[in-house]
Amino acid sequence: MSTPLAPAMPPPVFRAVQLMYVGAVLSVLTAVAIILTAPRVGVMLGIGTAHETVQSHTQQVVRAAFFGAVYCAAWLWMARKNKEGRPWARILSTVLFGLCCIGTALDLRAGAVEVRALDVVVWLVALAVTIQLWRPGSGPFYQKPLVLV
Repeated sequence: MSTPLAPAMPPPVFRAVQLMYVGAVLSVLTAVAIILTAPRVGVMLGIGTAHETVQSHTQQVVRAAFFGAVYCAAWLWMARKNKEGRPWARILSTVLFGLCCIGTALDLRAGAVEVRALDVVVWLVALAVTIQLWRPGSGPFYQKPLVLV
């Protein structure tokens, strides 16, 4: 009878997973900050066009709640899959960091200063996660488990 042996989670992967939990919390806090600052700031759509409009407060709340939940779920899902040592999860986490870079750059153009500050903190957490996932000690954890005969 053979049983697969998975290597123990190395410290860099453990730190990455813990940081992913922090990212999930920060996603919720960002959504709350958007909801609380929406009446003061407003969100312009179609800036620089002839059809500039302002989103209603209800639209902003719904959008912030939806994307906050999606981002939180993505952080938690990636934490779980990286904790399991799934090789594709490390790659997908890196791709999501790339998207985070683009989104953060776009989000810094407008909005409440509190939300922009949280966006930068989320970006820093995502950067730290990506660095930890690709540290040299993390690689063996993402290899297929050995089967003993």
